[in-house]
Amino acid sequence: MGKLSGLRRMQRRLGVREELIAGVVLAVLAIGGFAFTLATQVGTPAGAALAYLAAVDRGDVSYVWTHSVVEQTSSPGLSQILTARSAMVAQLSAFAHTRSRVIVKGVGYEGVNSRVTLSYGTSAGLELIDIVLRGETPHAWLVDLQPTGLEIALPTGAGVLAIDGQRIEATAGSRFKVAVLPGHHRITLAGSHLYQDYGADVRAEIPLPAVTPVTFTDVHLTAAGTAETMQAVRDAFKSCAASRELTPAGCPQSLPEVDVANGDATWRLVSDPTTVFVGLDANSTLEVIGHFLMSLDYDSRYYRRERLLGVGGPYVADLSSAAQGLKLSLFTDASYVSDLGRAPATDDQVVASLKAQFDVCVKLQAGEAAGCPQTVVALYGSGFLWREDGDPLQAAIVGWDGKQGLFTVAGNFTLSVDYTSTPPYGPPRKIHDSSSGQYVADLYWDGSKVAFIGFEK
Repeated sequence: MGKLSGLRRMQRRLGVREELIAGVVLAVLAIGGFAFTLATQVGTPAGAALAYLAAVDRGDVSYVWTHSVVEQTSSPGLSQILTARSAMVAQLSAFAHTRSRVIVKGVGYEGVNSRVTLSYGTSAGLELIDIVLRGETPHAWLVDLQPTGLEIALPTGAGVLAIDGQRIEATAGSRFKVAVLPGHHRITLAGSHLYQDYGADVRAEIPLPAVTPVTFTDVHLTAAGTAETMQAVRDAFKSCAASRELTPAGCPQSLPEVDVANGDATWRLVSDPTTVFVGLDANSTLEVIGHFLMSLDYDSRYYRRERLLGVGGPYVADLSSAAQGLKLSLFTDASYVSDLGRAPATDDQVVASLKAQFDVCVKLQAGEAAGCPQTVVALYGSGFLWREDGDPLQAAIVGWDGKQGLFTVAGNFTLSVDYTSTPPYGPPRKIHDSSSGQYVADLYWDGSKVAFIGFEK
């Protein structure tokens, strides 16, 4: 401020022509927010760091290149090294004129080198940077640039990758490391059939062999990519539904209790798998997260009858490229996926749907059937007349299973039956029997109404 007040006193003593000259001097000192600080730091490490960062911000490649020492790197596993002058040109061009309000925060020493900490403002907020300088002469310093690394997992089906506008030759779906100059870098992916154009900034400061991971979690799929992804998931679930096992290998569904099937089990998707996320995870794996719901029909050794029930749950499907498009790689752990919120149906709607099913079961022309709670041993039976001995829904409890994505109704039933048994070598007989016990019914919301699946017991 002393220099500024002195210049203003001089300006008042000068004539019009001299005032113009003094005004130019003041304007030059004010450019970029660096000048006043530089004026007080000339001939010091802090001044050298300020001058260097000013050159970086204005994209002055000649100054930055001649005032830097780029260390050689021998770190193993590098696919490409972007530390030449051309890489600096690209980096400085991508981030020119993005800094303001530069302040010296501290000056320290590392042996014969100096370390200057600066702060500056960006559109994203305040940032700090450490600049290490080598003292070449008593009043001249060079900035020590130690290459840093970027670790990139390129998504399957991705377009052309570029760093600061420089194309990187890489195979989609591969993982590799690139050596770069320290600082900010612009990462871009050209649009492809699966993904929209993408660009993001990453800051890499820690020297090799440390690497900074580049993630593509904010990449958006195209409409065609989303449709192809969902079709691959549907195909995977169709394949899983074709299994005849109670716990199909490589599939997300399984009987939620210990039991053995007499013969084959029958799985059926009762609705399209729902989705809560379609995109790339932190490892650039294309994944779909959601919930599925199936019905399971099998002859149970434990219950000694045919069972029909709902089986649902969360899923995480990882996808990869194949010759004919996308395909499922595997279903992974989905224990972290949140439960579904309750479907938009009232308890009365759920109960009404179950009553309709009980009405069907009262008309049953057999001793038992999948989808009905009652069971009697009715050899050679015919002419069944079932009756409800009490309302099975009178004290029923309606629940919502957010993990499986279905409604449950628990209650008690008592049904009696009269039928005629006609054995092949004997006269017909009139039989009276009954069936009672607890039941748990599974139902789901199909998008417009509550639909019945089956009875767990």
